[in-house]
Amino acid sequence: MKGEDGRFIQILADSLPGMVAYWGKDLRCRFANRAYLEWFGKAPEAVIGNTLLDLMGEQLYELNEPHIRAVLAGTPQNFERTLTKADGSTGYTWANYIPDIDAYGAIEGFTVLVSDVTELKDAQVELIVSEARFRGAFETAAHGMALVSLEGKFLKVNKSLCAILGYNNAELLALGFQAITHPEDLNVDLNYVHKLLEQEIESYQMEKRYFHKRGNIIWVLLSVSLVRTSEGVPVHFVSQIQDITLAKAAEQELRIAAATFETHDAIVITDANANIIKVNKAFTTISGYQPEEVLGKNPRMMNSGRHEKAFFESLFHKVLHDGSWVGEIWDKRKSGEIYPRWMTITAVRDAEQKISQFVGIFSDITERKKNEALINKMAYYDPLTRLPNRRMLTDRLAQAMAANKRRGIFGAVMFMDLDRFKHMNDTHGHTAGDLLLIEVGRRIRSCIRETDTVARFGGDEFVLVLSELNADEMLSRDEASIVAEKIRHCLAETFFLKLQEVDKSDNCVVHNGSSSIGVTLFNGHEANELAIFKQADDAMYRAKEGGRNSVRYYYA
Repeated sequence: MKGEDGRFIQILADSLPGMVAYWGKDLRCRFANRAYLEWFGKAPEAVIGNTLLDLMGEQLYELNEPHIRAVLAGTPQNFERTLTKADGSTGYTWANYIPDIDAYGAIEGFTVLVSDVTELKDAQVELIVSEARFRGAFETAAHGMALVSLEGKFLKVNKSLCAILGYNNAELLALGFQAITHPEDLNVDLNYVHKLLEQEIESYQMEKRYFHKRGNIIWVLLSVSLVRTSEGVPVHFVSQIQDITLAKAAEQELRIAAATFETHDAIVITDANANIIKVNKAFTTISGYQPEEVLGKNPRMMNSGRHEKAFFESLFHKVLHDGSWVGEIWDKRKSGEIYPRWMTITAVRDAEQKISQFVGIFSDITERKKNEALINKMAYYDPLTRLPNRRMLTDRLAQAMAANKRRGIFGAVMFMDLDRFKHMNDTHGHTAGDLLLIEVGRRIRSCIRETDTVARFGGDEFVLVLSELNADEMLSRDEASIVAEKIRHCLAETFFLKLQEVDKSDNCVVHNGSSSIGVTLFNGHEANELAIFKQADDAMYRAKEGGRNSVRYYYA
């Protein structure tokens, strides 16, 4: 990777104790961390963009060529290699070549992960040279060491191994290595042990997992050799264990970071001055902007204009003080379309706790917002008249009751029933009946204030809530009477309902009807909403029984 392309993982890579580099399929270096450059004593410009042959030289390149061919064919490589450091000294390394395979199976290059295992190799050599030196190295080694019986029991362990695994000396000596080995690694380990005993190999090295005493998993680099008598009889195994848990976690985080960057969520990274330095493909898909159109620019170029200055001041205050902000924000696509995002903004700090980057991750929630609006309509609105339904009406009445109780004023509820609606349906059909209900809802709305609520209660029943009238009960009744009479007269006017026949011709149905209206007052001291609805309903039935086309009031 070069330039800004690798910047978002450079911080992680440079913090690793091991060497990390990425080579393209053309065998030119795209990325190298600090440890890699320091080992070879090279400046970045002497490595990045140059070939593997330039870095290694012909002799070392020839040694590595079989592994390079194999990894470019898609096969991961793990091997030990002796390398000369920049200061001229020789170091032992354990190298992992990991192929980079795209979604279509093509090899794009490979990642090189190299660990310095010089200490392990030196200790191994010393074991062979001198038993006395072995004992000293065994007890004082910074890495774990153990003597293991042919049956797999620990015979002797050092303090470092106890520290790695969390057991004390006596606890480990009571265990076998199989008991603490991860099941997925055990067969590989046992296969190597079998080859040692059969003299097919002299030693082996592998990465494996142990279970810590607490139950968590510990990754180690295990080196094992077999001690034999002068007659060649196996005596015990010598194991060297280096804890590589942190390195494996960092390696995994690098892989996750690279994979996560190309997710369905858009990612935008800015510098400390909020200028864009990196975006992913999802950003282009969602916003419509190509990377070259936004790099070096401030994200405010996508400002929708829907948010006040105070909104952004609050947002950045939270990011600076809490480290992150999560919420909904409206932005503008390249096309000019305004759309909603669900966004997380995080501040990235360096070792001195200064902000070095900001990372924004967002998704387009346009469809979610549409679905929320649709669900809200289905839950709270009548699908035919688009008036509030019984559920919303009940909520509105509860709010009005609470408000009127606090303010000491009255409100009114009106139940309205259309006279002769069944006759209308039977004569002209349900289509005409539906058109009549829609027109009735429109006429009622034209007679009331915006603060009032009219709802379709069911069938041909409509309910009206006048939320705020007067502190005086008689004046409130008079105000409600004016509205009720206005509605009654409005609904008594002739309806002209235009029906479209099967042949697409228009047919006009003329309907003259009336309504029966029941009215009751409330001031918030009633038992509940249902009690108020029942009072208005009772008054409405008295209006019907009294000859219809009239208004009746509930009196306690």
